Amino acid sequence: MTFLLGSTWLALHVFVAEHGWLLAAAAACGIAPARTLVHRAAA
Repeated sequence: MTFLLGSTWLALHVFVAEHGWLLAAAAACGIAPARTLVHRAAA
């Protein structure tokens, strides 16, 4: 179990290290419209 968690964590770490900019861009693209919708709904 510990080995599985460790290897999963390592794989995730490598993925983020290589594709972090892509994840950040996807998060920015997802968060910006969502915040706009929330502001519109509140207003």
